[in-house]
Amino acid sequence: MSAYFDPLERISNDISGLLQRHGFDRDSIRVRDCYGWTHCKSAFCIKCASRRVWKQRSHLKRELPALLEVAPSRQLWFLTGAAEDGSDVRELSQAAMLGMNRIVRHPRLKNRVISSFSVLEIAHKTNRVDPCCHVHTLVVTEPMHQGRHRISEREWIELWEECCPRPRKRDPTVPLVRSNARKPKPNLSFVAERVPRTAQDIAKVIHYCTKWATPWRIIDSYRTLLANPHLFIERINALVGVTRFSGELHA
Repeated sequence: MSAYFDPLERISNDISGLLQRHGFDRDSIRVRDCYGWTHCKSAFCIKCASRRVWKQRSHLKRELPALLEVAPSRQLWFLTGAAEDGSDVRELSQAAMLGMNRIVRHPRLKNRVISSFSVLEIAHKTNRVDPCCHVHTLVVTEPMHQGRHRISEREWIELWEECCPRPRKRDPTVPLVRSNARKPKPNLSFVAERVPRTAQDIAKVIHYCTKWATPWRIIDSYRTLLANPHLFIERINALVGVTRFSGELHA
C-alpha cells in the first residue's frame, strides 16, 4: 500500500510546511507523520482524504454490480445536483447534500429507490470566481424510465429546486430542456441519466464518483488551493464536520 501513497508524499510535505507557517502545529505534525493508514485525523491530510475515497471506491466496485445482478429489471441512475455558486462553502455544501437526500426519499420515487450512494464534490473551476458545491449520486431503482413512474428532465430540475435549499440559479427564460449536441447546454442545476448495466459503464460512473481515489486527481485539486494558502485553510476548515458521503449500497 505504501506505493499507492508515494505520489502524495511531496504535496503532503508542502501542506505540512504551510500549516506550520500559519500556526497549525498539531495538524502539521499529523500530516507530516501520516502514512495514510494510521488515521491521523487531520482535516488537511491529503493521504487520509484519498484513503477514505479509495475505501468507498472499493466498496462500490464490490457491491454495486452484485446489487444489480439480483434482478435484471433493476436500473442504475446517475444524478448530479448543484447548489448555487457562492463563497459560503459550508452552507452550500450542506444544502446540496440535503437536497439530494430529500430527492431520493421524495414521494415521486417512493417504492422505486432500492439503494443510493452520494458524494459531495467542491469544484474550483478557473472560469468561476466561487466554487461549485454539487453532489453526485448513484441510485439503484426499480424501473422508472417509462409510464407513470417516468420523471422527465423538467420534472427532475423542478424536484431539485423544491428539495435543495439553495439550488443553482438559472435564467428563468431558458426552457427546462437540454439542447442538442450542436448547441450549448443551458446552465442546469440537476441532471439525471440512466446508466447502462454493462461492466464498463458501471465502472466508469464509480470512478467518476470517486475521482480522489486516484492520487493525481486529488493532488491536482490540492495544488490548486495551495496556490492561495489562506484560501486553502479557509476551504478545508469550512468542510470540517460536513457530510461528504451519504447512503450505502449493499447487495
